[in-house]
Amino acid sequence: MDGITLEITLLFIILILLAITLFLGVVNALFLSKLFAVVSRQLVRQGERTGEPKQRVSAVSGDREVPTQKMSMPPRADISDARDISDGLRIIAERYGLDGLTVSSTDGLALGSYGVESPSAEAARYSHLHAIGEAITDPGVTISQMEFQGSPLIAIIRSAVSPTDEISNTIKDEVRRLFERWL
Repeated sequence: MDGITLEITLLFIILILLAITLFLGVVNALFLSKLFAVVSRQLVRQGERTGEPKQRVSAVSGDREVPTQKMSMPPRADISDARDISDGLRIIAERYGLDGLTVSSTDGLALGSYGVESPSAEAARYSHLHAIGEAITDPGVTISQMEFQGSPLIAIIRSAVSPTDEISNTIKDEVRRLFERWL
């Protein structure tokens, strides 16, 4: 009987240690989540004091975005210098003073993007709105449909000033040239 009692006692001790470990893990997770919230608030306040732009609400998901600085590279003269599709879209966006440029299929697949936090979410949202014929009411967003090798594509242009039809057509032509090179 002593062997069985010893085994039960050891099992009981192991269960108690397991419960304590689980409890400490949950307490640790709660502490870290509160610490993250405090640090995030301090970073936002510090950014406000230094004059950085305030956080903005995303038009795509409604989530708060932490402001990020874009890499400043000198604009290139031609998209033929682009290293890839994203670099080519950056060149186009800088040339025409755009804040962001996303190209997607009409079913919401993002093919390339520059200056956008979540290209896949933006492509899905705006291609859906375009497909159902709903007007885009978000300020600074213009949708332009184009064709590439017989497939309809959508250019989602983010700019403080809406591009004219001539500039929009030129952007579409440059995107086509870029895709002809890389796709």
